[in-house]
Amino acid sequence: MVGNSNFGASYFVTESIPKEEKKSPHFRVRRHALNWSAYGMVAALQLISCSINNVVSCLKIMNGVSPKDAKFTRPEDRAAFEEPWRESMGVTHMTLDRAMPDEYVKLLSKQELLEMYDRSSSK
Repeated sequence: MVGNSNFGASYFVTESIPKEEKKSPHFRVRRHALNWSAYGMVAALQLISCSINNVVSCLKIMNGVSPKDAKFTRPEDRAAFEEPWRESMGVTHMTLDRAMPDEYVKLLSKQELLEMYDRSSSK
């Protein structure tokens, strides 16, 4: 098994063909899979909460609030900084599908694509 978790998602992402042309009417879809740990997410959110609170407290002091009125927080246990990564799920993100070289794709103009669409929808 490459990766495993009780939580995760599989979703599709569009990719332009050719990759360099972001406004190209040509695209393909790729399936992505994402594994994540609920425990790791909660542990990380707790650290993020402390960080946001500390940034806000710093900004308050910089804008004239008395340092006595600014509250800074941190986890009591130093090990809390390692908790988000305690559970290993193996691979956290992957995509498994066939890549088709761009030269195998017949690129059509927008007008040609619309004409093909019109022909197929009139049948």
